[in-house]
Amino acid sequence: RLIDTIVPAIECLNDIINVVDGRAEGKVCLITISNMFLTLKVFADTAIRTGTDVLKALALGARAVFIGRPILYGLCCGGHNGVRRVLDILKSELTYDMACCGLTSIDHINGDILYKHA
Repeated sequence: RLIDTIVPAIECLNDIINVVDGRAEGKVCLITISNMFLTLKVFADTAIRTGTDVLKALALGARAVFIGRPILYGLCCGGHNGVRRVLDILKSELTYDMACCGLTSIDHINGDILYKHA
């Protein structure tokens, strides 16, 4: 987000998935050639700060998420132990949020858990 008034990436994720016509397994399109077929995978790579953010991105269709800033904060504050602590916190938050949604596996995360505006 270079401009404060631009739409947050998480709000665009579903549209990006739709643009690739369901061929994506979830923001940045990485293209690989496998058996001469084009495979698109969409990954969320911005504004992931909490386990809840991870859950929302996966529910919106991301195949995976990248976690940058929290890892760097952990590294600066505590070295490799700080990074480990950040990952433990994110995992705990994601596990808790999944439980609140009645989910026991990441494979069960889908758009049904999201609130939809009328």
